[in-house]
Amino acid sequence: MLTLKPRMASVFKIMTKHQIIAGSIFIAICFAAVVFAFTKVQSSWWIEDDPILYSFAASAESPLDFFTDRKILKNSGSGNEIFPVHFASFWVDSRIDFRSVQVCYVHNVLIFMATTITFFAVLLGFGVEGMLASMIVCTWMLLPATNVCQAWMSTRSYMYGLFFSFLSILISQRLVKFPHLPALGMNLALGAMVWMAMMSKEFFPITLLTFLVIYIFNGRSVSKWPTLAMLVGLGAAYACYRIWALGLDLHYSGIQYLNAQDALTYLFKSPYLLTGNWLGYVPLGYLVFAIYDSAKRRTDCWKMHLTSLAVLWTAYLTLFPIWRGIFIHMNVQGPWQRSHFILNTVFITWIALTFQKARRTAWTLPCLVVFALASARGSHVAMKAWDKLRNANRIEGQFVLNHPKDILLDSAAAPWYIAGIRSLYSDQPTGRSIRVSDNASPLYREVVAKDIPVWKRDKFGKMVAGRLIEKTVSLNDGTRTTKAELGKFQ
Repeated sequence: MLTLKPRMASVFKIMTKHQIIAGSIFIAICFAAVVFAFTKVQSSWWIEDDPILYSFAASAESPLDFFTDRKILKNSGSGNEIFPVHFASFWVDSRIDFRSVQVCYVHNVLIFMATTITFFAVLLGFGVEGMLASMIVCTWMLLPATNVCQAWMSTRSYMYGLFFSFLSILISQRLVKFPHLPALGMNLALGAMVWMAMMSKEFFPITLLTFLVIYIFNGRSVSKWPTLAMLVGLGAAYACYRIWALGLDLHYSGIQYLNAQDALTYLFKSPYLLTGNWLGYVPLGYLVFAIYDSAKRRTDCWKMHLTSLAVLWTAYLTLFPIWRGIFIHMNVQGPWQRSHFILNTVFITWIALTFQKARRTAWTLPCLVVFALASARGSHVAMKAWDKLRNANRIEGQFVLNHPKDILLDSAAAPWYIAGIRSLYSDQPTGRSIRVSDNASPLYREVVAKDIPVWKRDKFGKMVAGRLIEKTVSLNDGTRTTKAELGKFQ
């Protein structure tokens, strides 16, 4: 059974009522620091995917359309995935105050707060002592991936999925701890939370169901077999729903997989990606030592470690199609860090359970402090890069809104960003834009041929005017250069 009992020998004492209040205040302080010091929600703006996804969501007549309309499901996102909860949440924002960035980010803060509270409750439900649970949750809030997910509107689905996952785990904990209680209502609630988690992001069907099946199977509930059958049925229902919504003729073009050597390098560097620096290997080292110590001295931790390892590995497998993208960008802070959000959450939960069961508790507190400081440092670096991206998007986005007669040389990392701004503000005139890679487009040819001035954001964040000239370079094989090298701004 996976439920953990508190150990009086631990350096973390069982919390009294006043300590619970103190721990809650501690979490609230860290939460405020994350939101306002790191992510600067009050000065946010549309970033990358935000405007085009928000515009799509706002155009629907009802939030239920994102769950039931096949055409909308097929056209949402890339067309190869479904996450209707995300679009439904954008729809709610658009009805509160259309095109209000602040409303969207307040929504992000609220779901982040709810997820933080449920995470704390889940750790307590596993028997993690109160103060240790408080410190783990605060460390989780400081992780770079957590900050990116709560600072970016387009990753709200990750937070919603984790929130519903935590609720489902809380229900499953009650089923396991109180095996003789009537389970019909609890099973219905569990099924609803699991389904909503699966509707939030496609990481959750495999990862969440893997954990729940193992956890409930190892419990003593007299109704565990109906519960397990329901979970398996939900997995099958999700597969059928996905086929109904998207069909079977899906094309995943452009996916390139890592070779064995690069895959091992990626797995080896995952602790670095946890905190954004090499101190991420500290909690991993502690975990390895604790497992060794448990194997040498104790026998009651193996189920917890095996379950955590199985769930962690399924979280890795859900990322398999984008391993190459993560591998390429792993040394650069950016939006890609959201990919490890679920993975990091599973890992830090495993760390919390390991800390709780550790025999050599003298090492627990120093390791956790180093872990928290390393995470804070990594988030500081990540948020500096995030502010740079946000400011660049704000400058170019506001330029096309405020200068409808000018032409912007678009340098946004997401080629669809300006198109999203133009779609979101379709009721007002907006400036035109070109990218160097659009060298075959009529507007690009017109700008080059007629020597029309274009505007570009310089490295200081100012908009400067110049001209786009065509540069032809011959390679050794006599071919022309790639599209990205054809345009030169001067």
